[in-house]
Amino acid sequence: MAISGNVNLFELGFRFYHDPNLRYEITPDSQIRIDPATGKATMFFGMRDYLVDGVRTRKQLKVVQGAPTFFLEAIDETGQRNWDGVKGIRWDDKGTMTSYNDALTAPERISDYYNADTACPNDNTQARVAFVFCYDNNDTRYKIKNSDDGSTREVYARNTTTITLNKNEYIYGINSHRSRLLSELKSGIDNAFKIEITFDLAYDFTGQQRGLNFFTMPDTVIQVIEYVLD
Repeated sequence: MAISGNVNLFELGFRFYHDPNLRYEITPDSQIRIDPATGKATMFFGMRDYLVDGVRTRKQLKVVQGAPTFFLEAIDETGQRNWDGVKGIRWDDKGTMTSYNDALTAPERISDYYNADTACPNDNTQARVAFVFCYDNNDTRYKIKNSDDGSTREVYARNTTTITLNKNEYIYGINSHRSRLLSELKSGIDNAFKIEITFDLAYDFTGQQRGLNFFTMPDTVIQVIEYVLD
């Protein structure tokens, strides 16, 4: 089975958990646990292997077309991207990686500054960006273009949720080298990965909620594979 467009990872079995053994799922009734001293919250994303007719089975999601990567963003209770109160995200660099060097088909899913019409109005604009699952700071970079003179530059993407843009600049693609973008998800405890989110302890979340949206580019095609484990 192949899926493109909106990939519902929840329906495919993947979840966020409190623990690395993937036993305690994070639900609206078991909210993210934030360290009151640091503002950091640690969670684990994955899926346990399962039985099919008594046989231990693994599920694999493999990008077979389009941008070979996954993204993560903070969303509010309306489902809209909202970074207010969220300072940053990190992960533990696990999984199968693939290289990519191209424009994004929906750069508006990454940032509010995504084409010439939405380019930054001022220098030193702090642009929030979706978190891209990539391995190395030196080998995966956001591609930035100046709409005024056509010049381009690149900014490191690893563990990045904020990019400083100058006037007339916008983000249009990703450049990665030597297999650096996460291109597969697999079930199994050993294949789960740790995500750390840092919240702003000074931000007042009264009456507000924040969630996480895991997504791909609209034209990314993911093959869903099930196979028997020995």
